[in-house]
Amino acid sequence: MKTLFNKKNFYYVLGIAFIGLCWSGLALWIHQDIIFPTPWRTFHDLGILLAMKHTYVVLMTTLWRLFLAVGVSFILALVLGGVSIRRIQFASFIRPQIALLKTIPVASIIIILLVLIGHEYSPLFITGFVIFPILYEAVYQGFQAIDNNVLDDVRMLSGINIQVIQAIYLPLITPFLFTGLVQSLGLGLKVMIMSEFISQPTLSIGREMLFLKQNFEMGKVFAWTFLLIMIIMVLEWLLSLLKQKIS
Repeated sequence: MKTLFNKKNFYYVLGIAFIGLCWSGLALWIHQDIIFPTPWRTFHDLGILLAMKHTYVVLMTTLWRLFLAVGVSFILALVLGGVSIRRIQFASFIRPQIALLKTIPVASIIIILLVLIGHEYSPLFITGFVIFPILYEAVYQGFQAIDNNVLDDVRMLSGINIQVIQAIYLPLITPFLFTGLVQSLGLGLKVMIMSEFISQPTLSIGREMLFLKQNFEMGKVFAWTFLLIMIIMVLEWLLSLLKQKIS
């Protein structure tokens, strides 16, 4: 087991090294930091960003929008998923809406909501509309995966109430919930940044990236990108720890 663990670590580090090698090689081949900065230039600019108070204000504002969108979508998915599993009529009714949200282009959602609600709040709603179907499907599939014998025992003993949901249903669907949350955080951040880039709300990473792009500061664009990747990796790691603790 220890050997396998070491091999996993080795190949993981090897994969990271391969990415760094490709990045360095492409940057040296293009040989223009203004277009495609080297890793060294990116990390230098990352240090500059991390030394600025404004960076943390912008970062926290965007992450707050992301967490709010994920949180509200998660609660709605949990409620509607629970209703769907108990009422097949409701599940059939909501299926077209879920399919519509899954298939409609993100660009269309951005344009529609940007016109309807303005540039300040549209990234929040855009992200929510994109990740809600993922969370709903995770909740619905989690409920469907519960053994029928367990459901029969619940119906015979007490029926469905808050205590039963907390003690029986939630632990059984936890793996599905965490899978949905991990997918939603990664996709949600991508959609959030893209919608911020287009709608330009005050204090947003998307707005910062557009400003940097217009001033040809690609090193800082890469630095922001690297920082966001690290944040998502940390969030996913924290979710995995929480999942292990709950399980």
